[in-house]
Amino acid sequence: MLINNESVKKELEITAEQAEKIPEAVQKALAEVLNEKQMTRLRQIELQQRGNAAFLDARVKKELNLTEEQSESIKSILDEAAKERQEIFKEAKGGNFQGLQEKFTALEKETKEKLQGVLTPAQKKQWRAMIGDEFKMEFPGFNFGNKGKKKKDAE
Repeated sequence: MLINNESVKKELEITAEQAEKIPEAVQKALAEVLNEKQMTRLRQIELQQRGNAAFLDARVKKELNLTEEQSESIKSILDEAAKERQEIFKEAKGGNFQGLQEKFTALEKETKEKLQGVLTPAQKKQWRAMIGDEFKMEFPGFNFGNKGKKKKDAE
């Protein structure tokens, strides 16, 4: 969203208090246009796109009924992953781009597994319901070797 861009916030002189209210206002406006099924799916896609960081969201914590101990474990896991991500970036700054994507993918997978290990079976089931079926985001105008094309499009 344009409104989340720091330079736009500065230009519009948006206060921290206003910025805090924006997501709720957007959700309220969307709820007036989209039906309940659409809103549910939009939330699922949003959580998928946020990835592991979604576990820091207060609403997610509440919906999963996370304990304080679980929340602290999740924060530690995500902090450690952030440090590892910085190390991967440092390697890349030296011009070493070899296997960069694979390293990030492996780190995300490892972090996801650690986070799942913190959840109870009931919370894992709830999380799967919260994120729904996998959604593959398409980016028109970017050709990644036809990976994003559907089978019939490639024929």
